[in-house]
Amino acid sequence: MNLENGRLILFLAVLSPLGLRAETPAPPLSSTAILDRMEEAGQRQQTNLESWTCVRTYSANNSRLGKWAKVKIRLNFTAPGKKTYSVLESSGSSFVAKRVIYPILDAERQSALPQARVRTDINRKNYSFRFIEFDTPANAYVFDAVPLSPQRFQFRGRIWVDPETFGIKRVQGTPAVSPSFWVKRTEFTHEYERVSGFWLPVRHRSYAELRIFGRSTLEIDYGEYRCSEIANPAARLPAVELSGKDD
Repeated sequence: MNLENGRLILFLAVLSPLGLRAETPAPPLSSTAILDRMEEAGQRQQTNLESWTCVRTYSANNSRLGKWAKVKIRLNFTAPGKKTYSVLESSGSSFVAKRVIYPILDAERQSALPQARVRTDINRKNYSFRFIEFDTPANAYVFDAVPLSPQRFQFRGRIWVDPETFGIKRVQGTPAVSPSFWVKRTEFTHEYERVSGFWLPVRHRSYAELRIFGRSTLEIDYGEYRCSEIANPAARLPAVELSGKDD
């Protein structure tokens, strides 16, 4: 080692304790802190999102019966919980459309109402959460979610939480309450993406094992969003707190 190299090493060794070394990563958030921020992000979206419209395509299929239907709609949402839709296109079995797709649309309208959302929003008032892992490929915190009082419109499964905005980017699981005696099992994956600063649904995939008719699948694709932010969020009244189950 020559004198110059020795001086350089000594110089770096002296400077290192002074803070010129690489920064130490910040400690990870606790599960409580993540859930706090997730709930704050959800409340902020409910407060700030005035309205949106989108185009959705619902595709339902039963391979055993050889029946399928596809319905394309335009859906309009106005805060705090009004949803209306108009049918743009429809093809396939009218029976499947009437028995599967249109009831889903009606259920979605009901679940958007403030009195339903109070009971079913993904927060610690309605669910208990357990941290599972940080999903690196998905870039999300993963939690198990179990309803505190299982009821209609709730689920049992997992959620993926974005580490930057703390919006929910994926929900995967099964309905907390079976929708019918004829349904043996249902599994679904519901994905969200950030649109105009809001986390909104973009894809849904589910299947149901029916007692007589076998496996049925449902796919929903979302697009062409147009969002409107409320001008004065402070003027919006909070949702009314209700107790008890749906009738």
